[in-house]
Amino acid sequence: IEHTKKLVGALNSSIEVANSGIEEMNSKMEGLKNDWDERWEILWDTKEMVKEMSRQLKSADSQASYTPPQISPSQLTYPPNGKTTDNRGQVFKRMLNVSLEVACKPISREQPHKNLQSELAILKKVG
Repeated sequence: IEHTKKLVGALNSSIEVANSGIEEMNSKMEGLKNDWDERWEILWDTKEMVKEMSRQLKSADSQASYTPPQISPSQLTYPPNGKTTDNRGQVFKRMLNVSLEVACKPISREQPHKNLQSELAILKKVG
């Protein structure tokens, strides 16, 4: 009977350890789900922004009046891999909303508006 009590005690202890492991795993899975939901929402917002840009580009008067969306520098982060100094001329890579790789190019505010519109029209044709 003593031996059985020891075995039952060891079994109960093992069950408690397994239950705590399951609780910990459930907690981690919930955290992953929340992270996934947050990233999905960011991707959805980015998709909507791209759809709106595409709609503007396809409109009849887009050649002369397209203005790119204003992106706050706080929305851009360095990519997780690669060097921070990895530039191609004036073009450099950043992550938009932590999920989408984008190519960035500084636009001088002093540049005449007409040249900017021409450059955007060329970039539209290329891209």
